Amino acid sequence: SGAIVLDGNVTVMNGSTLTLSPGTTVDGGDGYWIRVEGTLHASQTEFYSSQAPLTGGSHGAGLWTGIYITNKGHAVLNDVTLDNAKTAVKVEGQLSANKLTINDAYIGINVIGSAEVESLTAQHIDYEVVRNSGDLNLATGLFSDIAGGLWSTGTSTVDTVTISQAGTGLRSTSGTLSATGIGFFDTTVAIASQQGASTTVESISGENIALLVDAADSDDLTISNGAVSGHRLLLANGASAFSMNDLEFE
Repeated sequence: SGAIVLDGNVTVMNGSTLTLSPGTTVDGGDGYWIRVEGTLHASQTEFYSSQAPLTGGSHGAGLWTGIYITNKGHAVLNDVTLDNAKTAVKVEGQLSANKLTINDAYIGINVIGSAEVESLTAQHIDYEVVRNSGDLNLATGLFSDIAGGLWSTGTSTVDTVTISQAGTGLRSTSGTLSATGIGFFDTTVAIASQQGASTTVESISGENIALLVDAADSDDLTISNGAVSGHRLLLANGASAFSMNDLEFE
């Protein structure tokens, strides 16, 4: 509990549990990480780095490494904020999170194992808010000022997410992506899919979209039920199987 300043890397060993009490702050210092081989419980906790950025134009991403959950590790994060990390949470084991906020990171969450996340807020992300090559269930999100929202190569289920000021909102390059209730605003490419990915996006809305769908060479892409305004509806190059239904675009 209290104000913790890391002066080195921290490992939560297999079979042990680290519990951070409400109100705890953790200063990740100069590039340190927290490695979870056992169990981490954090509630109403803030992780950040007080290190000064190397350049004046930096927004403070990458000042500490972040939380790394190994393949046998488990983290439970409730009402937690993570600032200034390289990858805020890397998940090879299991992540359970509710009301998670990520600011100023290279990557928000990199899921290789499994993650259940409810209520994720992210802003100022240099790459993707979420990269998933494992199993992801994400319910409710608000992403702004980001290069990418979700890049899925695993199994991803996403519900009720608003994405604004983004390069690419949803990108699916392999595996299965099922997304419902997605809003895109001031986004360059809302949805991108390609051959080898099974992508279904339903109930979408949005404004000021440069390109709604980059279908590339998709062979299993379905977009349905939505109203969006923007500049271009569809770009495809060799796409063999895709459908768009009940969609208003202006």
